[in-house]
Amino acid sequence: MAVDLCYPDLPDIDPRALTVRIRSALPGTMLVWAGPTNLLLRHERADPANPYRPDPADILGLPPEHHPFTEADRYRDDHLLHTVAFGTEPPAERDLSQCWAWPDASATLVRCRYQITISQPLGRSRDSAERVQALRATVDTAIALARPLATWWPASQQALPPGALVTHPLTGVVNIRLFRSMSDPEVTLTDTLGLYTLGLPDVQCQSRNLDPNRLSDLLFELAEYLCKHGDVLRPGSPVPGLSTDQQFVPSRQPAMVPPHRMVIDLDPGPGYRP
Repeated sequence: MAVDLCYPDLPDIDPRALTVRIRSALPGTMLVWAGPTNLLLRHERADPANPYRPDPADILGLPPEHHPFTEADRYRDDHLLHTVAFGTEPPAERDLSQCWAWPDASATLVRCRYQITISQPLGRSRDSAERVQALRATVDTAIALARPLATWWPASQQALPPGALVTHPLTGVVNIRLFRSMSDPEVTLTDTLGLYTLGLPDVQCQSRNLDPNRLSDLLFELAEYLCKHGDVLRPGSPVPGLSTDQQFVPSRQPAMVPPHRMVIDLDPGPGYRP
């Protein structure tokens, strides 16, 4: 998972303030490394037996203490890390074709020449909700300290204004895409993009004469359910549809549109199947 915070001018962000604020939201946060162009943060699970106490360095405004990896850390498989890279180069181009929610995305991004890139290189051993919480705490703190004009989420191919992120923790992490058939406008394909970065299957549904807005809402609810409970939708076990008497039957299929990945394919049933 990664997100680019996009700026028209070179952003100025204090690494100490960033670390302190993240630690207030996630008390187990430790600074592993701080350089002139990047930070490496580690997030330990909260320990109920060891409640959070503010670090004296935080209170006094001193640089945070570094906690480099030890020999014992080499054998752990539960690391949750974030890197924060300052002044990264924007990509040459971005696919904005599925940024329906923000008509001004292209005009805003073209003004942005600088980025802060926040990525999560390690964390697959943690549950998805914990990973999303840690990412959002890091992103929200960086946005509060150095307000960007836009955010770009490469894995979900989504550009969003910073204010849109308050709507839901999965906003940005997951994009709901809509594609219409060139030969039959009544046939649509709706899918999620982004769950695969959490080690979860994305969801797709090809249908005829179903309300795409309601179907988009359903897929987002399923994305939230998978993030909370894990990969629990089993092939052949129906899930609720758009009405009380409708059920969708899931199966595992290759994605119908790129990127290539295995997804949960929802069969909308007779009358709605293309």
